[in-house]
Amino acid sequence: MYRDKDKDAIHVALNALAVLEDTYPEDSRKYRRLLPALAVHFTRAGNPLTENGILKLVAWAREENVPLPTLFNAARGQSHKELSYKEIAARLKQRQNLKPNLQMIIERALEKGDLEPFKNFRRPYMFTAAQYESYTRSAAIHGHTDMCLYLANYTSSPTHILCKALTDAVRHKQYHLVYTFLEDNVLGMGDPEGVIRSALEDGTPAGDEIYKQFMAFRKMYSDFRKSSPHVLAGHFTGLETMRDFPLKLRPYLEIRSILHEEIDDIRVLNLAAFKAAMLFQSKHNLLRYFARWGKGGSDTPLRDLLEKIDAPVSKSVNWPSWADALIKYGPRMNYTLHFAPKLISPRQEQRRPDQSAPDKQEDTP
Repeated sequence: MYRDKDKDAIHVALNALAVLEDTYPEDSRKYRRLLPALAVHFTRAGNPLTENGILKLVAWAREENVPLPTLFNAARGQSHKELSYKEIAARLKQRQNLKPNLQMIIERALEKGDLEPFKNFRRPYMFTAAQYESYTRSAAIHGHTDMCLYLANYTSSPTHILCKALTDAVRHKQYHLVYTFLEDNVLGMGDPEGVIRSALEDGTPAGDEIYKQFMAFRKMYSDFRKSSPHVLAGHFTGLETMRDFPLKLRPYLEIRSILHEEIDDIRVLNLAAFKAAMLFQSKHNLLRYFARWGKGGSDTPLRDLLEKIDAPVSKSVNWPSWADALIKYGPRMNYTLHFAPKLISPRQEQRRPDQSAPDKQEDTP
């Protein structure tokens, strides 16, 4: 006898078949027996399909010429192994059929700091010097140091353009780019305070604050580099105000690598990764939360999910217990989480021997 959940899955599949009968009769006849079985299979694997989800699967199989029976293995496998970010996101992201034109390719490359499109152009001088100047300064604004230095070589006056790019970087608080220019003596400037005040000489009343933030950034990066020489300056831009709070480096870098798939802005990326690492304590916990509570209909499903969490930055909170509660109860915990420093911590879930505990890493040096 079918279980109630199985009956519901079969009912959903039959509704999908009825829609297919009106739109794609061949698919309806082809999958008359397969879809109910597939719906039950996904339900038992813990990933029940909706009517719309079944129709999308059939459309995807038709477009990609993929046999639907292969999805039985996919559904079965999901209950035995932890999904990666890309596997979870692939289920949630909308399919994009846009064919990018040249301008779209350039804009996307400048946002992500991807040099390959520029290197792969058949003629490096296919753009004017003025265009290369604009691209160089855009790269600086986005905090992409290597791209900025590369593109400046194709401008009419690289040194002059790099001075403008440095000014842009200061104004947009891309401290890692400023740091690299000063440390590598790119422009023969070694005084951070002089560079920052020169960039803000138009009357911007933020010189003292930006200088203090830059020095805090430099101290934070210097401290971490002593114990972890592999870290990069770009890993810490945006965290200059978080220097007094513990940062577990390994989970932070792992989560940052995941979020980099969805977030291009380096300052936003680093701060989001810092807060996610503070709350979830490990990549494993973050992916568990994403797999369970992520929603479709967006190209940035993980970012959208995390932006709804307003976790206060605090050293006095038992974050592992709050992470367990958030994974178990989902976004309904978001409001309560805001008051975590003033509340008793939720009871922490007892882990089975086969469950991995959060990574134990050194705190801020």
